[in-house]
Amino acid sequence: MRTRVSLALPAVVLLVVAALVLGSVGSATAEAITSKTVKKIATKVVRKQAPSLTVAGAANATNAQNAQALAGQPAPAYRTAAYRYELSTANGVIRSFTFPGLPRGTYDVAYSVYTTTSGSPLGMYCGVRPSGAAGTVEAFSYGSVAFNNHQTFSGSATVTTTATTDLTCEAAVSGSFSVPGGAIPSAVTFTRVDDLAEG
Repeated sequence: MRTRVSLALPAVVLLVVAALVLGSVGSATAEAITSKTVKKIATKVVRKQAPSLTVAGAANATNAQNAQALAGQPAPAYRTAAYRYELSTANGVIRSFTFPGLPRGTYDVAYSVYTTTSGSPLGMYCGVRPSGAAGTVEAFSYGSVAFNNHQTFSGSATVTTTATTDLTCEAAVSGSFSVPGGAIPSAVTFTRVDDLAEG
């Protein structure tokens, strides 16, 4: 990385040249001064002043580097990451879906689950459990079974995930359900949120 020296070299050279022209340095005249002479004089001046020179552009150079590297992060790090998981399961009373490969973090999570039921369940629910079985249920969706034993559940919330985050669906008394997938897909989508301010 190159930084600029605070000494204004052209100004120094002009001062030296002016001094020569005015006769303060020997008997040289303006006509006798060549570009080679000027470079030689400038080099001597810079060497003489070197111990007292400072780097004035360090902060600006750092800022320029940060601007190019986006505060040390590569450009792809600023893209919005989303993770989508399609769901399907055989018949059961309670099913918990986990999300392998989902990095821990804060996400807007949204789900839509299409179910078919058997038996006579009094109702069903689905919800996201950020901490698995040990925690609360977010984006809770509950309903009674209707339309020829078919039902759709959906919900959304902003959650901070853990290693045990899941989406759990459960049929109430005297029934079970399945999530067939296929032509009517069921899915959960996690969209990364950088900062969450509680209101």
